[in-house]
Amino acid sequence: MLPRPAGSIILILVSSSYVLAYIPVLLHFVMTKIHLWGLIYVSRNALIIVGNYTKALYVAGFAINFFLYTVSGRVFRDQLKKIVCGSCSRAGGQSIAGGMTMNTVVNR
Repeated sequence: MLPRPAGSIILILVSSSYVLAYIPVLLHFVMTKIHLWGLIYVSRNALIIVGNYTKALYVAGFAINFFLYTVSGRVFRDQLKKIVCGSCSRAGGQSIAGGMTMNTVVNR
């Protein structure tokens, strides 16, 4: 059995975290539409509360993706360090970019 590349594992983790964070939003949308059509009754307060939690979960999914990329991607970590360290040393007269170009990522 061949070892699975790390990129595939990260792709699966990021995709599944997005789907898991988006499913409650989709269910809330469907529940709201069915309520508006009169097929079920759900109190307005319950819809608002559930909607707020699903939106928070959806936004948290993007934060989870950031941490997944930070933990798993060497190039992502290197570029993030350059951006953060570049902004720290900007007061000393250096540029924020620190020599970064689009080719920096492609050539690694």
